Amino acid sequence: MHAFEVSTMMSFSVDSTQSLAHNRIDILNRRWAAAMLCLGSVCGLTSLALATLAGNFNSISGFEMKYACFPHNKCPSGRSYHAETVSEMVSKPDYPAAKLFFSFTLIGSISLLLSRYPWELKNVYTGGSPTRRLLTAARAVLPPCGMLIVATIPVVPRVARQSTAIKLACSVHSFGATLYVAGYNAMESCTLWILWEKLDKTERVLRATCVVFGVLSTISFFMCGTVYSYAKELGMCCVDEWEKTEAAFEALYHMGNQSATAKVVELLIPKVYGPFVLTDSASGIALLIKKFEFWLEEFAGFFVIVSHLLIWKFCKVQHLEVPELLDIRSGHEVRDVPQVAQTY
Repeated sequence: MHAFEVSTMMSFSVDSTQSLAHNRIDILNRRWAAAMLCLGSVCGLTSLALATLAGNFNSISGFEMKYACFPHNKCPSGRSYHAETVSEMVSKPDYPAAKLFFSFTLIGSISLLLSRYPWELKNVYTGGSPTRRLLTAARAVLPPCGMLIVATIPVVPRVARQSTAIKLACSVHSFGATLYVAGYNAMESCTLWILWEKLDKTERVLRATCVVFGVLSTISFFMCGTVYSYAKELGMCCVDEWEKTEAAFEALYHMGNQSATAKVVELLIPKVYGPFVLTDSASGIALLIKKFEFWLEEFAGFFVIVSHLLIWKFCKVQHLEVPELLDIRSGHEVRDVPQVAQTY
């Protein structure tokens, strides 16, 4: 009888230890998810802010971008060059804006992938049915992967998209941006619809607001991009004017002969300036539409990041205390095992 009681106590003690260990793992996973979600969101916000500041400072101040027209002259329009999209602004790897964007976006995307927050946080996890598990898995993987695509595959201005390879790369870049912005907003909408009654009123209203403004910004961004691409046909003044590099160089320096020097220049100039050079910057209504397109894309990404921060803010795991690490080999229960076996 004594052996039975001790055996029962030992079994209960081992079960209790295992329960504590499982509880510790659960709390650790949830705390890890929240921490990595916060890190990813902060890095995303930092990436957007620093890249915008570095990329637009020259345009806003008129320091260098006012001399963007070939060959490093003021543009006839009198306006500095303004990138059409955030992606174009960070497309040149050797520019500070591109380096800042790539660095923080890479850290943020990997952090979101490692967080597995849709599986661990109750204000995002939608349940155990097969369809909802698919939603959870897609949410955990697709948006950060989309942002990795955006960060690692740069684009070029519209006029330079001549070859099939460049068009393919730009299309893949756009697909990544769609996964990140439109994909996230779609999955967040489904999540809010499923969990609406379970969420705090403040949280669900704020998260729904981010989705609404994010969707409106995305739709408006596409509309402005479409209008700007047909600005000439619509009679709007005035879009950026580009010219083939060889033609612009020959017209400026009158090197249309077939001398050896001219041939060398013809080979080297496109390597330095690219296939096209800017001869006049946008102005008037076209420039206004271009700026709207740029800032609407900024806001679309901004609302996605804020939505992530709201999820972290309301996840309610920051107060969870992680239990002390247990050493199951030195506990009282384990030392009693040989004695129990002998008694029994």
